[in-house]
Amino acid sequence: MKQRAYLFRFAGALLFWSLLIFNSCGIYTTTAPLNPPFSQSVDSANLKFSGYNNEDYFVGYNIYYKEKPEDFYKVCDSIPIDDYPTIPVTPIDLIIQYTVDTNELRPQDDDRSFYDLYYNFDSPEFYFAVSAVGDEDEESERIEFGAWPTPATQ
Repeated sequence: MKQRAYLFRFAGALLFWSLLIFNSCGIYTTTAPLNPPFSQSVDSANLKFSGYNNEDYFVGYNIYYKEKPEDFYKVCDSIPIDDYPTIPVTPIDLIIQYTVDTNELRPQDDDRSFYDLYYNFDSPEFYFAVSAVGDEDEESERIEFGAWPTPATQ
């Protein structure tokens, strides 16, 4: 009987000290996911979306592109400066509607804008997406715009 009581006290003390040590370490802190953009749409020259990001670590939005539906997305370069994220923003506690001009975005390693490539060089349509980005490269869900320009706006 004494041996059993000793084992329970020992196990209880071990559990108490383990919880105390692991709880105070702070090693496993994580940030909450970023709110993804929403209400995305396109017209003949613009990409439009809304965002509500008041997270302390939110730094902006990345706009992605691909040339075919089966391709992988790449981050757009911006004109005239190659910004990362594509749209830097200061966190505020409001829903903001963004309009991104395709004249101000370009594919990686190309000096021409998406607008110029499509309307002046007969490039095929492009596919765009957007995501919110955090200061340590955290990223929200990537929201797709679909084909740009849409068939109705061509």
